[in-house]
Amino acid sequence: MRVLHIAPTFFDAASVIGGAERFTWELARAMAHTADVTLLTFGPRAFAHERDGVQVQCLKHWGGIGHSLMPDPVRWSFVRALRAADIVHCYQVDVMSTNAGVLGARALGRPVFVTDLGGGYARMPSRWLPIMRLATAYLLISDYSRQLWLQRPRFRRPDHLDVIYGGVDTDHFSPGGAKDPSMVVFVGRLVAHKGVEHLIDAIGAGQRLHVVGRPYDQAYLAFLRDKARGKNVVFEHDVDDAGLVERYRRAAVSVLPSVATNYRGVVTGHAELFGLAAAEAMACGTATIVTNTASLPEVVADQETGFVVPPGDAGALARRIGQLCGNPGLAAMMGTAARRRIIGQFTWDATARRCLAAYARAINPGAAV
Repeated sequence: MRVLHIAPTFFDAASVIGGAERFTWELARAMAHTADVTLLTFGPRAFAHERDGVQVQCLKHWGGIGHSLMPDPVRWSFVRALRAADIVHCYQVDVMSTNAGVLGARALGRPVFVTDLGGGYARMPSRWLPIMRLATAYLLISDYSRQLWLQRPRFRRPDHLDVIYGGVDTDHFSPGGAKDPSMVVFVGRLVAHKGVEHLIDAIGAGQRLHVVGRPYDQAYLAFLRDKARGKNVVFEHDVDDAGLVERYRRAAVSVLPSVATNYRGVVTGHAELFGLAAAEAMACGTATIVTNTASLPEVVADQETGFVVPPGDAGALARRIGQLCGNPGLAAMMGTAARRRIIGQFTWDATARRCLAAYARAINPGAAV
């Protein structure tokens, strides 16, 4: 089976280092174990190479449109890639590469799947034309994402909405070393819907919070730094993957305090489609606290692998953090259960198998998978 993955950006400093780009790359890499996989993407220069079994082809931006989610796919090399594929899988919904990929694949008689990773561009034709009705199915990364799409107009989606979930590289994100019972870690982009201010409010005496992530909202960062005055809070904006694993391993507890309504009163309905940072921490054997927001309760099993608390409730966060920091035995037991849950449900190989099963159903609807 020849599978073509199409993404507007790729996981590299020359493009974007983000969760969506990591998802695309890790899934393509896992799928390459059992299929002939090409990743077609866009960037400031053209290149082609093989990496970890994946044929990577990057088409150069022609210019004229500055937005990273607006690559210009209309060229013969794009059409040739579609023709060579048995299956086309596009990432992000309202981006030019997906709009063109869906139209081109269907014109060539190829099954075409789309995965929503939370990005998009307001001026896409798919916002007002029924282009996505032509997709074979949406392959979504949580049941929360599926429910969101079921609430949207029919012209914005195909009839079939399957859940494939996200994954974690459990060899890379793995336990190791001693835990620091005073250490609490948050990992994620520093944007307002992450609710980090509630976590800062929850940190008590004898506890140290590491806020690990790049700031994408300078006003929010200033707000957080003001909140953190007088508390043991460390902001770390340039931690590499090895450093990230080290912090997950050392922390007594990892916390994702996301909120649907941020401190400015803005409602974010399209965030936390999959709690990747929670899954990474759990794979490292760390008990994890999340809020009852979006997809997060699908990842963390309440009172088994950590705790689920109400969003925006610093008191509830403080109680659960104190419970885990003050009881290393409980934290270790939940951390062990957390890694077991990730290995059982949220590996990249498991995500690839769900994708391949969906592809097979499209090619041969009557076959048992």
